[in-house]
Amino acid sequence: MRRGILTGLFALLFVLIYRGTWVWLYQRWTAPDTYYSHGFLIAPVSLYLIWRKRALLVPAVSGGAGAGYFLIAGGLLIHLMSRWAGVGFVSGLTLVPVLLGFVHVFYGSRALRELFFPIAFLMAMVPLPLELIARLSFSLKMLSTAWALVWLGAAGIGAVQEGSFIRMSEASILVGDVCSGLRSLIALLALGALVAYFLKVSWWRRAVVFLSAAPVALLVNTARIAFLCWVAEVYGESAAGGIVHDVSGVLIFASAFVLLSMVREGVAG
Repeated sequence: MRRGILTGLFALLFVLIYRGTWVWLYQRWTAPDTYYSHGFLIAPVSLYLIWRKRALLVPAVSGGAGAGYFLIAGGLLIHLMSRWAGVGFVSGLTLVPVLLGFVHVFYGSRALRELFFPIAFLMAMVPLPLELIARLSFSLKMLSTAWALVWLGAAGIGAVQEGSFIRMSEASILVGDVCSGLRSLIALLALGALVAYFLKVSWWRRAVVFLSAAPVALLVNTARIAFLCWVAEVYGESAAGGIVHDVSGVLIFASAFVLLSMVREGVAG
């Protein structure tokens, strides 16, 4: 009874202390140019993974909780400093050590080991700083544009790169920030981590599945850019916009999922 009351008080304080962070997360997830629209899905998935391990949530008898208290105190201290400094990214990340510390204190070391990934997975919902996103997006945009030229060359279409423009004989395409592939990369890394978690293989094979999400995201994004360039060259620039642009984005992500599944099957086999 006493432990249940303490757990309830911790949950209430946890929600209240992080109320500013919840607002920041919501604003970043719903921003017009967000790269984290998938953020709403992360917490439910994490809760489901914890629910699957619910048999382990038996109150710890005693001892071994010192590290747990350290994680809680350290996490909350960094959170408060981050909120004071206006650094939402760091504040969001401290959700993980605070929750891990709670599990260690109340449920022991075994529960901590088993619930480490479900809780650490919450990091996938914390948006990167806007400045870092801008830099990553620009770098990926330049790389994707260069790689798209390789696809076009293989298709027999002459093209040159001028900054983020791809110029062909009949059309020119601007590769915008939203076409950098960063959004797909972030989402696929989260998906790759989840797929790797369910694999019953060695840690390095799981790492292969997780890390493969990056080249897969780059591959399918450059293929999409090349496809839109081909459409613009053959059917006109207007044909590459609108529904073709939007549908190609959905199909490319579906293709990335298929490729990631193929990597999973290869590693598991």
